Amino acid sequence: MALLTPRAACALRLMLAWTLLSGLGFWQGATLFAASTGLMTEAVHWLEPRLASSVQLVTAGADAALMLDASVAIPLPLNSELAIPTGTAITPQMSVAHALVPLLILLSVSLAVPVRSWRERAVGLAIAAPMAWAFAITLAVFHLLGLVEMDLQTTAESLGISRPPPWLLSLLVFMEGGGRWLLSVLAGVLPTLLARRLLIPARARQRVTETSSP
Repeated sequence: MALLTPRAACALRLMLAWTLLSGLGFWQGATLFAASTGLMTEAVHWLEPRLASSVQLVTAGADAALMLDASVAIPLPLNSELAIPTGTAITPQMSVAHALVPLLILLSVSLAVPVRSWRERAVGLAIAAPMAWAFAITLAVFHLLGLVEMDLQTTAESLGISRPPPWLLSLLVFMEGGGRWLLSVLAGVLPTLLARRLLIPARARQRVTETSSP
């Protein structure tokens, strides 16, 4: 890396991190989300209590997907007169590969950001790993609920009902329009900044020790 310019070194770290993490995600991505379905189910219950639902990992051939296995528990209104009745099944899905993208971007950016010491890198990674996991499952929950709202919007339009887009649908459109990439990149810088902030007292103590040494 010493022979490379700072920008080139950063780009090389980014490419290496993305390649290695993509392989790891392909290998263990489904396992990661399988272990997170319980937490995701609780999040869905909190965000959309009108559904009786659970998040499940399903496989179709070689592909794994997250499915929101839901049915309407409380009628979902389309307008003042029509609603989706109780018992209606709603089962949106998203591929695990799609759900992994924010996690891979966040960790790759975190590994690519220049650091001042190996301690800063280690602390940054210790922050980045749980942050990337929480970020990925949060976006997956919002994505699945956004797909529910998309189904409702499509149904309303087919019946000639004018329905203002709900915030979950607007969020889905923003995320799929590039927002999930942008937020993942911005979030990927945070672990190193936090690590740098946390290590300031240690550096200050080290300077005092060096100054006071004979």
